[in-house]
Amino acid sequence: MPGYLEAYVDRMAATAERLHHVSLECRPALDLIEAYGRRRNICLYVDPPYLGATRSSGSYQVEMQDDTAHRDLLSALTECRASVVLSGYASDLYDTALAGWDRLEIPTITGQGGSRQDRTEVLWSNRPFPTAIGGNETLPFAGIGNETPVADLIVRCGHCDRPISTPAATGRPRRFCSTACRVGAHRRTRPAITS
Repeated sequence: MPGYLEAYVDRMAATAERLHHVSLECRPALDLIEAYGRRRNICLYVDPPYLGATRSSGSYQVEMQDDTAHRDLLSALTECRASVVLSGYASDLYDTALAGWDRLEIPTITGQGGSRQDRTEVLWSNRPFPTAIGGNETLPFAGIGNETPVADLIVRCGHCDRPISTPAATGRPRRFCSTACRVGAHRRTRPAITS
């Protein structure tokens, strides 16, 4: 086995256990909501393409072409009996449609558009989020089978503790927000050279 894969071996069993009751499906969102949205013991995590007005660049491989597609999605989600967690950026359309839902803002950084910029990701849920006191609270959702600490939702730099964006689906997770922080953390672990 190549050396770079050895670090993943120990994590595979834990990941498999955590995903044991998770269904990952590649189907149109409205079909999935129709199939699973009536059951209270299900949690739907929905991460649609961002509204055009909230983007800083580009388009998606599978696109929601206009606000009508987003309205249709929001309408289907608001009728769900299942637990729903929806992620995106704040917008009048989402905030109005989901006015009665819990809302959690997560500061992050995006590299879209060729430059790094601070952004605020928003999670909406039709179930209450706990109030975070000291970062020890968890997010209990029906159907998940375990609880996720609120503090785990925010990925932070291992050197300066600033929020960092999550990388693409490939590669290792980012541990530092910048090259300067990566170098600074490395220097901190090396013994000081004295003469």
